[in-house]
Amino acid sequence: MNFRRLPITGKHISKNDKFIRSHLGHACTWKCSICGQARLDKYISVYTHDISLRYGFEKNTARANIRYCNDNKDCEQKAKNYY
Repeated sequence: MNFRRLPITGKHISKNDKFIRSHLGHACTWKCSICGQARLDKYISVYTHDISLRYGFEKNTARANIRYCNDNKDCEQKAKNYY
């Protein structure tokens, strides 16, 4: 494995760790599509809607993902009824 030293802490990390930290950061957050709050990854779920027929495509060829707070029943219900 290829290891590098972190400039701030001096700790060794692998290339995979470096990739994950550079792309996800220490705490991955997502913005809820319903209420607009930025939440930690564990509090956000995704509801996928098939929007193919709405745009004249064959069924299951176009989808829209709606992020919602999984600990908020109101957000969850609004996500399911988004389209």
